[in-house]
Amino acid sequence: MHGWEVYCVMISLSRRRVVPLGGLVAASHLALMVAMIIAPSCGPGDAHPPGEGGGGNHGNGCLDDTTMTSCPGRAVTVIAGSPVSVDGDLPCDPGKLIPYCSSDPGGAVLYDVTPAATGTLHAKLSDASGTLFAYGAAQCGVASKIVGCAKSDSSAELYFRVQEGLHYFVAVEGTGWKYGPDYELTLELNVAPDCGNGVLEDGEQCDLGKSDKEEDGCEDCKILPPPATDSSDGCPGNPVVIKPNNPAHIESYTTGFLDDVRSCGAPAGGPDRIFRITPTVAGTMNCKVSSDFDAVLAVYQRCPPSGVLDGLVRCSDKTTLSGSESVSIKVEAQADYYVVIDGYGPASFGAFTMDVTLE
Repeated sequence: MHGWEVYCVMISLSRRRVVPLGGLVAASHLALMVAMIIAPSCGPGDAHPPGEGGGGNHGNGCLDDTTMTSCPGRAVTVIAGSPVSVDGDLPCDPGKLIPYCSSDPGGAVLYDVTPAATGTLHAKLSDASGTLFAYGAAQCGVASKIVGCAKSDSSAELYFRVQEGLHYFVAVEGTGWKYGPDYELTLELNVAPDCGNGVLEDGEQCDLGKSDKEEDGCEDCKILPPPATDSSDGCPGNPVVIKPNNPAHIESYTTGFLDDVRSCGAPAGGPDRIFRITPTVAGTMNCKVSSDFDAVLAVYQRCPPSGVLDGLVRCSDKTTLSGSESVSIKVEAQADYYVVIDGYGPASFGAFTMDVTLE
């Protein structure tokens, strides 16, 4: 119950000269009952176990609680084995948070989550289509500190590692709504490793989520050795010939490969792959890489036997944890160009697709 709601009701009763039955006690009960009825239309809702009502303005309008629309947001403590569910409405106006994985952001709410133990936080958004994303410890509102995001038309899930007592910031953001939609967010803290949740935990070499399979280079959360016939883990790289109207399409992974190149200022430790692209005619080469990890894409002119690439032509490194990177360059006929798919740091690896066209 929020004090301002009760105060508002009491003023309304006074103006209408409603005479309470039974004196002050009856008047208090009436005020409480009315406040509980109107709270869903103007309150942010309360934290509660999953399956119980939150008491917020669920589905009845727009949230106008400004404490939930900017950092640090509403405080929530999560205990292992005791999931917490919060629900309510999103604001009608676009949020103040920096849009992360949505090109058409709507209203957003923010939760300041403190885990009671070190483990993996599982955030699940339901009853709404939109974006769920989270900032790392003590980094509320810092776009470069996003630890993950998920988008869906009806539900979205996000897993990330947390440390006991630190503050993490989970945001729910609509997508281009004119009115604030309702949502439900469940927060659950797990302290035991769970292979397949997409989070690298104790005892795991890799964990690429529910798509964890041999094609990702990660099986049963163990890194598989690269194929013995592969030559992309160093110079001169895997050969690829491209022709006009005959694009190259490659589906592979960086898991288990070495860190040979650090392009665009990428930190050390990110495994990479090198592809030697040879165009048959002069023109424009377009290269696009899509991945489930934070990838860095670069093109070099030389890849000598020493393995030290030289002559950087162009590189691309967006501030997203997943998505796509692309470059376009002018190329000469029968010249070799060395395309590098790198990971931004030791935790950035997994499956990718690369499409190369020649115009």
